[in-house]
Amino acid sequence: SVDESISDALLDRIRKVQALTTSTTLGEAQAATAKLSELLFKYNLELADLTVKGETQESSYVNEVFTFDTKNKVDNWKKRLVFSAAGYNFCRAVYSRHDKSMSIVGQAHNVAFVEWLAKKLLDELPRLSELAWLYWQLEEIHVHEREVTIHGRTWKTDFYHGAASEIEARLKQQWDESRGESEGSRALVVTSTAKLNQAFHDFYPRVHDVNVNTGRMSGGWSKGRDAGRGVGLNRPVGGSNASGRKELGSG
Repeated sequence: SVDESISDALLDRIRKVQALTTSTTLGEAQAATAKLSELLFKYNLELADLTVKGETQESSYVNEVFTFDTKNKVDNWKKRLVFSAAGYNFCRAVYSRHDKSMSIVGQAHNVAFVEWLAKKLLDELPRLSELAWLYWQLEEIHVHEREVTIHGRTWKTDFYHGAASEIEARLKQQWDESRGESEGSRALVVTSTAKLNQAFHDFYPRVHDVNVNTGRMSGGWSKGRDAGRGVGLNRPVGGSNASGRKELGSG
């Protein structure tokens, strides 16, 4: 139930933000989705709490399919990024070998952010890997006067794994910091995680956790770690929350 200290006027303002999440303007929808997540976490609310009297809401948890732009086997580093983005944002993800896709379970506003973050990273890292591979070759040949003996594809694969490793560590750090902010935050995390796990089990009662490999400790891997430290993980909106998402959850 909604805390009695939360006024109807505040709920109305939050509902207006919620309405903007369906905007046909991409930037406006992304900004509203991120702001909605922030407000729900701040006031310990769920989407069901925003339902106006007389309306009905079937479930606050959704199961959305996340597809990859590939017809071949999905690379492990891509799966790891989606697992990490989901696991530290109050969602859980599962991979399907049959259709080479992943599904993300969580409340709609959190799933929307996970999809935005995962797509952003999957789009940005290939561009960064190309630049890093070029600079690394130049450094090896012209600075260290060493012959390049590793294949570019192998080096880039290690780069991706290094980047995914660093991004996962950063998401975990943000999650740990958020979880320890206050007793209320810790209680919310415990409650939300339990609800999420139950929802995930309802959707996927027979799914087991899996591990993915993490690449080799080559020059590509270390350069990937460097890149992972620099990519943005913040909300797609401005504001005082410059350190990143506040509502980071566990999967």
